[in-house]
Amino acid sequence: MAYFAVSIDTVRARAAREIARRKITNIHHLWSVSPDGTQVGYQSPAARILGMKPIPECYLIDRDGKILFRGHPDFFEDEVAPLINARVKNW
Repeated sequence: MAYFAVSIDTVRARAAREIARRKITNIHHLWSVSPDGTQVGYQSPAARILGMKPIPECYLIDRDGKILFRGHPDFFEDEVAPLINARVKNW
């Protein structure tokens, strides 16, 4: 199972500052940009593959690749934690 956020900010340092300012430490943060640096923001590979619309957006994906949660990181305690706990109990 993986729980992560994808940043599509055009400048990685800006995303890192916002993560630090908001003290978002309960999630793994990924930054999406094409290898040549030309596809950023909503044109970045992850944004196109995941169909990202709102930001920030995070995902909980199970080991079979099924998306169990997709939404704002602020909903971790109420929505994501129970999903993780239910999966852990079944292992």
